[in-house]
Amino acid sequence: MVADVKIIEGGQLIKTEKMKLKPVKEFSNNTVIYENEEGHAVIYFKKKDEYILVSIDMA
Repeated sequence: MVADVKIIEGGQLIKTEKMKLKPVKEFSNNTVIYENEEGHAVIYFKKKDEYILVSIDMA
């Protein structure tokens, strides 16, 4: 599946990017964890209908 993913870094929205995602785990609190092609975790919030990747790059 392909979705528009918001990339958050330092608590701020950096950009929105289309990513190919595969589901990893669904939780009972309407949250689903996906993995993008680079192996990063993307969180999907069903109530807000948004996909979030939290960048923790320390480069």
